Amino acid sequence: MFGPPTFDPPNPSRPFGRASVDGFDFDFEREIPGMGEFGRELRRAMGGERKDGRLLTAAPMCTLPAENSMYNQIQLDMVFVQFYNNPKCHRDWNDWALRKNTMFAVGLPASSRAAGSGYVEPNELDNVLREAKSLGRMGGAMLWDASQAWSNRKYHTAVKKALDKENLRAGKQVKFCG
Repeated sequence: MFGPPTFDPPNPSRPFGRASVDGFDFDFEREIPGMGEFGRELRRAMGGERKDGRLLTAAPMCTLPAENSMYNQIQLDMVFVQFYNNPKCHRDWNDWALRKNTMFAVGLPASSRAAGSGYVEPNELDNVLREAKSLGRMGGAMLWDASQAWSNRKYHTAVKKALDKENLRAGKQVKFCG
């Protein structure tokens, strides 16, 4: 229903016409049985790894996943790690992303009201993101959520500025997902 459209014959059950889904994001607060198999089947149905811009991503809690976790059973294109509301969030995500041949984004709350902990004031973003930016598999930032960022003096622009500052000097391209 939501894959690339085929109109031989036209499919009347497509609710968005020719529009199609370009990926799926797994955002679970705990491990769900069978998600590894489900993710592998989605990847297969999408035509394999990163085909035609179709992505599988996830937004895991900051604790590294167990070896039998779905995150270690599925080839993910990127993980948006929740570096908030988690007591032990650290740079081991870079090593995990290296082993899995993927990228990670630093997930931040977009305001002090968006999460229970982990909010970074705009003037502290450079310092907080400096270490992550030095890691080889860091691919950008993710904010929870966009409405909070807009109502918080456009917080996303401060995050983008902090990401760009170091990257312009290093010539490194970092994605900004906000």
